[in-house]
Amino acid sequence: DQERNTDLIILTLKPWRVACRIRKNKYLARYGDQFTIRSERPSGIKTELTKIIEGWGDYIFYGFSDPPESSLCQWLIGDLNAFRVWHSREMFRQKGQMPGILRHNADGSSDLRAYSKDEIPDFIVTEQRYSNAA
Repeated sequence: DQERNTDLIILTLKPWRVACRIRKNKYLARYGDQFTIRSERPSGIKTELTKIIEGWGDYIFYGFSDPPESSLCQWLIGDLNAFRVWHSREMFRQKGQMPGILRHNADGSSDLRAYSKDEIPDFIVTEQRYSNAA
């Protein structure tokens, strides 16, 4: 109090909501520059994309496992607020068309949208690629 005019320090911790997806290593060579988000389900249940667009989630942790599937060889943390801004602008620019590449799961359980991580301004918070990626 006498030196710093401080009687009490209150520490706060804002919760972060983080979506997480880890893909098998066999997909790294073809899709390592992308990330995917489930966009449709035949059942009509809300998908990850819908929840993100609605404002849920602060970040996404997205990675690929190493060949033995025991650790990660590539990962990123993406800012979902930056994704939402980009997504809205793309929807406007494309006159209501959804951005991203539509992909279907082979088992028919859902559809996904693939996005190039490098085309979304301010999306990547941090990322890591290891030399033994494939």
